[in-house]
Amino acid sequence: MKKTILISLITMVIISSKAQEIQGLVNSTYSGLTGKVINPGSIADSRYYLDINILTTDIFYQTDMQNNAYGSFRLNGPSAMLNAGKHAFCIYDAARCAISFKKNDVVSTPTNKKGIYAYKIAGLAWGEIGLSYAYIFRTEDKDMWSVGLSLNYLAGAGGAFYTNNTNSFVLNNSFSDNVSNMNFNTGGGTGKGMGVDLGVVYQKKHRQVSLQTYPNLCRQRYQEYDYKLGVSLIDIGFIKLSKNAQKTNINGNYSDYLNGADSSLNYIYSDSDSYYSTSSNTDNNFSMYLPAALSIQYDYHYYRNWYFNGTFIQGLNLAKYCVRRPTMIAFTPRFEKRWFEVNLPLSTSDLKYFRLGLALRLWNFSIGTDNLLGSFGIGANKSFNAYAAIKINFTKGRCGKKHFWSNLNPLK
Repeated sequence: MKKTILISLITMVIISSKAQEIQGLVNSTYSGLTGKVINPGSIADSRYYLDINILTTDIFYQTDMQNNAYGSFRLNGPSAMLNAGKHAFCIYDAARCAISFKKNDVVSTPTNKKGIYAYKIAGLAWGEIGLSYAYIFRTEDKDMWSVGLSLNYLAGAGGAFYTNNTNSFVLNNSFSDNVSNMNFNTGGGTGKGMGVDLGVVYQKKHRQVSLQTYPNLCRQRYQEYDYKLGVSLIDIGFIKLSKNAQKTNINGNYSDYLNGADSSLNYIYSDSDSYYSTSSNTDNNFSMYLPAALSIQYDYHYYRNWYFNGTFIQGLNLAKYCVRRPTMIAFTPRFEKRWFEVNLPLSTSDLKYFRLGLALRLWNFSIGTDNLLGSFGIGANKSFNAYAAIKINFTKGRCGKKHFWSNLNPLK
């Protein structure tokens, strides 16, 4: 049975086989508060009763040099997670930015026989301060259910977009080749907004679930699972850019008088041409949406310290002006112990680009990349990814030394 499940996970990646999602950090049972990046419900049942983040950073970019590009940066400063029985609390902050570029060919029509490129470009930089709460709301025999919610205040440091309205193009195939109503939208500015993350996690524990009350946080016991399944919505939110903001509409008209053209319109010979454009400020505020996504995570405890994780992330374009998050499918084998861990993320971006990563954790320090080969310039597309984390944490069931955190129980 175990071999069948393992082979199925590997096959899923190969046949459908991105990586700005720090796969080498977020899925571990030792992820602590970092796990909330992919699913806030995961912090309800952590190996740590206290996890303090000193610094976590992640930088990623990829481009095929033609039609697609995506880049993101994350810097998490001092943050803390406290786990107490059925409840978990987290306070955190981050500086983030993301940018996306997408070019599509518009299908030729009777009035547009050449086809025209459609562009969508968006960039957003923001800071966030948030609170997370997770709760184990149901236990029965070996089953455990938890839910988590993160509420984020967003301070937009800058945002901009560019789109062109391809539906308004008119291209007349005649002796006079006219391109009219070239409609573009651009905008930029700073502002503030709100964001939400929501997640649910189901676990099948190895033994019957026990959630007895302990006098001190450090005396809590972590119970191992056979497998767990999580579903989450992440980065659901927007920033209203209203300070020094400007939204502009550009209209253009281009006329090209033809001396001749071949039947396929591959070669055009012009005698004269003319071009004019007009622009107007349509608004002094607008909203840009975060790179929202739906995520599904499956984690399988294979044997002892061996785990296998499958993660799917589908970007959600919730509005016209948003940063586009690429689709990702990842399979991550890992070996983990309290003081040491190694992850080998295998993933794809937009179901096209294959990634091989490597991440290591030694005590409280982690370093890794979800794109090992691409970061060294190997591969069909240009890309780079690296992340690192420094934390201080306290493991459940270890009360060797007397200290403030061991004696603390906020729910007494």
